Amino acid sequence: MKIGGIDLSRSWPALAGIGAIIAVLAAAFAWADGLLGQRVTNMTFLEDTQHDFPAGYRRAHGKGVCFEGVFRSSGAVAKYSYARVFTQPETRAIGRFSIGNMSPYAADNSTSTISMAMMLTA
Repeated sequence: MKIGGIDLSRSWPALAGIGAIIAVLAAAFAWADGLLGQRVTNMTFLEDTQHDFPAGYRRAHGKGVCFEGVFRSSGAVAKYSYARVFTQPETRAIGRFSIGNMSPYAADNSTSTISMAMMLTA
């Protein structure tokens, strides 16, 4: 059978492939726009976690140690940035090393997630 000069008996696999590509692209755009599937947002993540933490417990990274010190810049980055932390000789630093477990009594090797948070105050 021919439609518009195209022999459908020979070209149906190519047309089916083109249709499949169009369907996959349409589904990908719909998913990216949030129309398909459950999206994990900050709010849904926080709503799914426990809300009844005893005093002294944290939702995540419950075991850690705080530190304070001084950040000393070598000056090598000063030509790439105008930030005071790189142009002045010393900057006060405070921070916290922690493991990604909400229990403050967890063993140090109980998780492979290790983090460091640091605040530099110029």
